[in-house]
Amino acid sequence: MSNAAELVKAGADCLVAGNAVFKAADPAQAVKGLQAEMRKGRG
Repeated sequence: MSNAAELVKAGADCLVAGNAVFKAADPAQAVKGLQAEMRKGRG
């Protein structure tokens, strides 16, 4: 989810990833990537 940081910066505190995780080749890695992007938005 490439826009996660932008969404968090705009004030989002909950993101729904759905297919970005469940259809990923490696769901655990997809979640880690999403969490990393969210941290970028927090500062």
